[in-house]
This record gives sequence, structure tokens and C-alpha cells, in this order.
Amino acid sequence: MTTRDVPWDEGTPCWLDAQVDDPQAAAEFYSQLFGWEIADTGPDFGHYQMASLDGRAVAGIGGKQGADLPSVWSTYLATDDVEAAVERVSSAGGTVMMPPMDVGSMGRMTFAVDPAGATSSAFGPLRSAMASPTPTAP
Repeated sequence: MTTRDVPWDEGTPCWLDAQVDDPQAAAEFYSQLFGWEIADTGPDFGHYQMASLDGRAVAGIGGKQGADLPSVWSTYLATDDVEAAVERVSSAGGTVMMPPMDVGSMGRMTFAVDPAGATSSAFGPLRSAMASPTPTAP
């Protein structure tokens, strides 16, 4: 699902990550379980752990955004325009939980909750990539 050489279609799963109390312990577990190679992205990205298999990124593991939140796996859905996706979430009755933010040079993301209470995440290109004739996949 996450390894791909062409851009994802709008609304298709494009990334997944785990938010946990102990990212290092989770990284060790999944590394043993699936044979993932784990790389720490460093302090600028909160020591987010990038997991790869056969040299290709497959998932991420990071710390939870709040101690009272559960540990979860999140699936990110591709979007061509994160800001437009946020507008559609609101107009469809959802709630944006985190406004769009840049993820380094990799893209932009947001978190939302649908009217039934299910969380969702969206990931798309940086605004500068959107202005180029051929945006790249996240």
C-alpha cells in the first residue's frame, strides 16, 4: 500500500503510522515482526521512526500527541490539496482536529473526525509542489 512509484489517486490510502507511548519499543517490535529497518528522523521531526522494507519506506512510528490518547495506527488518505480537503471535511459535517501543517519537504497533512466519530488523516503535496506541472507522490 505505501510503496509506490506514481502519485496516489485522491482518496486512496497512501501512508500509515503508529502513535504510541514508546516509539522505540514499538520500532523494535515491528522490526522483529516484519523485518523492517528503522531510521530515527532526529529531533527536528520528534524522533519519528521511519520503517522501510527492501529499501522502501512502508510506515512510520511516533509518539502520541497527548498522554490521554490511545495508542493507534493511522491510515492517511491521499489528497491533491490538503486545504481543499479541510474545507470539504467541514462542509460535509466533519471536524478538523489539526489544521494543515507541513511535514518537512515531504508534504502536508491534517487530522479530522467524521460525523460518526471516526478519525481520518489526509496527506498531500506541499503548496510549492502543487504549483509545479508534475507534483510528486508523498
